[in-house]
Amino acid sequence: MSWCRGLAGGRYTSPAPHGVGTTREITALRMLHLREEFVHWEEGRRHAFCVTRAGLPLYRRFGEDYLVEPLPAGGTRFTWTFAYEPTPLLRRPAALTDLPGAAFLRTLIADTKRHFGAA
Repeated sequence: MSWCRGLAGGRYTSPAPHGVGTTREITALRMLHLREEFVHWEEGRRHAFCVTRAGLPLYRRFGEDYLVEPLPAGGTRFTWTFAYEPTPLLRRPAALTDLPGAAFLRTLIADTKRHFGAA
């Protein structure tokens, strides 16, 4: 994810070879330090992780899933799924407006499209 401007300092904290159970640390938006654990790992096809620790109490649960699939007519489909449950403190404001989160997500998507040359 080095192509995403909003992410920095990503590094694995588990020894290679990496797979299910691998841990990683990364920083989002220069202030949210995350520790992640991979729960699914298919090299070159699919990775999924959950956040096990966050520097700010924004979410009770957070996870991501990446899936890369070849298309019959050529090319590749990249499906990136985010799932989260905000903390009780943020649940109501998040339901009303999630402008910062939505803006960050748009940046991640734009950076990913630019990196892979997608339209």
